[in-house]
Amino acid sequence: MHVRDSARFIVASNQMYGAVASITSSIKGDVTSRSCNIMRSEERFFINFVARDVNGNTPPAGSYVAIVPYTLNAYGAQEVQVAPHVFGTDGLSVMYEVGPPDDRTNKAVYPSVRLTTEEGSEAWDVSVGASFTDDIGLDYTMDATVVAAATPVTFTFTDKCGELVTDEIVVNAELNNGTFGGSSSAVFTTTTGSVTFTVDTDGVSDLNSSGMFLEVYPAGDRDNEVFIIPLRD
Repeated sequence: MHVRDSARFIVASNQMYGAVASITSSIKGDVTSRSCNIMRSEERFFINFVARDVNGNTPPAGSYVAIVPYTLNAYGAQEVQVAPHVFGTDGLSVMYEVGPPDDRTNKAVYPSVRLTTEEGSEAWDVSVGASFTDDIGLDYTMDATVVAAATPVTFTFTDKCGELVTDEIVVNAELNNGTFGGSSSAVFTTTTGSVTFTVDTDGVSDLNSSGMFLEVYPAGDRDNEVFIIPLRD
């Protein structure tokens, strides 16, 4: 009978890298695949980040892994130091919790994770690969460069991540140029994210850069919006 002893040595390098393993929302669940996230006031996002040395192992003791939240709120430990005698071939997994800023900014934020060597001599910032915004307003696109009389026009409404809004939206269209069958205003409701209508001429053909005001009232906690649209009748 032969008995063979074996030993495995894990040698850590002070060069580090890392990547996001998952991102989870307290409201939406798994959002790892999303490149843009709209944050509600009470929503929290949990970012699971794995730091490794260049060999894929746990970074050396004394290395730091820290979230850089910028204007987002960060909860719990924002910086983790690799403890002595912590070794492994799967890297170091760290969970960070972030939420929207206390005061609305309506701006997109791109948080990152900073990796710092045990001597503090080198540091790398690694993007989490997604943006986060507290802007709950709407944008619009239309299928024409200008609203023209007697030509149907379609308005499509998206959120600040560019996704179609399918909650109920009430649109009040007010005209300074043209008419809706003799009226200067009309109300449209949609749950598909778009509305289509046709403006009639008022008998005098001209282009008005502020010929139409769209007052948009989305359901829920989204912001109401007013858009000024050029109109040629």
